[in-house]
Amino acid sequence: GSGKTKLAQAFAHWLTPDPELIDPTIPAKGKNPNSFYRLVPVGADWTGNENILGYPDGLKEANYVAKPALDLILHATDHANVPHFLILDEMNLSHVERYFADVLSIIESDEGLELYSGDMKKPETWRKTSAEKAVPPKLKQLPENLFIIGTVNVDETTYMFSPKVLDRANVIEFRMDTGELEGFLGNPAKPELKNLDGKGASFGKAFVEAAKNPVVVPVDVKAAYDAEMLLLFKTLQNHGAEFGFRTAYETARFIHFYKLLGNHADG
Repeated sequence: GSGKTKLAQAFAHWLTPDPELIDPTIPAKGKNPNSFYRLVPVGADWTGNENILGYPDGLKEANYVAKPALDLILHATDHANVPHFLILDEMNLSHVERYFADVLSIIESDEGLELYSGDMKKPETWRKTSAEKAVPPKLKQLPENLFIIGTVNVDETTYMFSPKVLDRANVIEFRMDTGELEGFLGNPAKPELKNLDGKGASFGKAFVEAAKNPVVVPVDVKAAYDAEMLLLFKTLQNHGAEFGFRTAYETARFIHFYKLLGNHADG
């Protein structure tokens, strides 16, 4: 109840194009009209990837049963310069490795993922969704403009993340303080997400480009970064808990973006 899901939604609404500017006929209420993000509630019964990637229709050879997450992936592929957000709500109600293993693998390997047997070179033979969207037999890679956000609670009804999942994620822990609760009690209002639609869309392309660009630790902190990482590695190595290349790379990414956001401030 600290606003995790609302914050993720607000960010997606703000950074993606206003759906009403794209198509004025879209109703303001009802089915989510924004094609650039999806809020997908995770179920406790999710034990396979079909809840994310859909599955080929066993009764109609030309059909593919798509899911909102796959619809978003395909839409992101067609709109490469616009950020797309997949928000998995209550992500750890089921074991993440059960329903998300293929996505974790494709993030790491860049090998692609087969959805069904078919010829990639013959688009006319590809299966189609109920909305007549062609689904390729294989996802060559996840779109670089796709950003996945998962909200979680840790209690007796949920599952803890494995090191494999945590190693591929950026974790933000929410804790409320007295001042925040006092502010809410003084004005117990819910954010109007529609008022945020498209307000930050002009930053969308730069956001995607920043995610694509190679990360370089700024020269002015490179020596200190190298020394600290080696010191931490050696310290953990003495306890059999050393880290790998991914941790070093993600640390470099943090410093890279921190310096950009902090206007190259020292720290």
